[in-house]
Amino acid sequence: AGAPKGLKAGREVQHEDAEGASKSLAAGQAQKEEPRPKIGTPWQIMLALGVLISPVLIEGGAVIGAPAISWSGAAFLPLTLCCFLLLLLCDPSNKDAEKYLVSLYALSIVSGMVTMMYVQLVLVQLKSSTFTAIIVPLALAMCALAVLYFLILARRKIGDFARQDLKDFVYKQVFWNGLGSLTPIIYLTAESLKCFLEHLGESDLDILDSCDGMYFPQTSICFMFVLFLVARLYFIPLDPSSFDSDAIVRFEDIDLKLKFQAVLFAYIILSNLTLFALMENGPKTFVIETLHYSELSCVVLIMLVEFVSTLILNAGRRRRESQAANADNMFNSLSDNIGSLEIL
Repeated sequence: AGAPKGLKAGREVQHEDAEGASKSLAAGQAQKEEPRPKIGTPWQIMLALGVLISPVLIEGGAVIGAPAISWSGAAFLPLTLCCFLLLLLCDPSNKDAEKYLVSLYALSIVSGMVTMMYVQLVLVQLKSSTFTAIIVPLALAMCALAVLYFLILARRKIGDFARQDLKDFVYKQVFWNGLGSLTPIIYLTAESLKCFLEHLGESDLDILDSCDGMYFPQTSICFMFVLFLVARLYFIPLDPSSFDSDAIVRFEDIDLKLKFQAVLFAYIILSNLTLFALMENGPKTFVIETLHYSELSCVVLIMLVEFVSTLILNAGRRRRESQAANADNMFNSLSDNIGSLEIL
């Protein structure tokens, strides 16, 4: 009697082990069969077309001799940058897509550099600006390549996130929040585009006298949105901080770098609110020009400090296990303020 009971118990244990093994195998197969987090091809095509808007208009206007078209392309530059930032993270775990993204970026850099040289050396034909016409495009190209280096490194690190963290990041941050941030940029760009198209057959000087009062504030505000997007998609996920929004409000318990960036960020917001109030068709004023260049300088300085901090100073620091989740939580604590600025 004891032997059959022992045999029956052994069979039950074997049956339970077999069921557990089959469930583990099924779970493993389901995890393997789950597609990697990515944004669909139609959305990627739309973003790729957005990347090409600015260079195509700038180069086309230079070739056909239509300054208004080239200035329209310049107005689209912030939108083009945002589209490329989003396109990089549409499928961050796909390493094979890097070569195509780098080729697209390099093509835009080379074409823009050649166009600037062509305009200065052939169309303008000013001997005194020959040196500047060569050095300035080359310097801008080098800066663009340095930015590309950071973006590729950031893309690879984001692609190594855990599957669930990467899924939340791609679907929530990149798609919903990222694509949603393009709306105010498109609206403001349309205002400048309307002015440029109203002076389609005029010369450079006439166009600037008529549209600089709209173009300068538009680009300043749009580059602030570019800064928002870079912080949301690249800075915060790669370097989640231990402070919360209360510490920012109190301006305590945060390091010197963040205090410096917070001051610059406050100036960017105030200057852009002023530019928004002054934005209208006509020539640019001294106030508009001063606020425009100072705001762009602050944007570049914030990004430069963060690039150096993320790539060099924090290169050996241990990352947290759930970076994307921390970034998502931190952004949610600030989303109300940033969202209200984007609505404006």
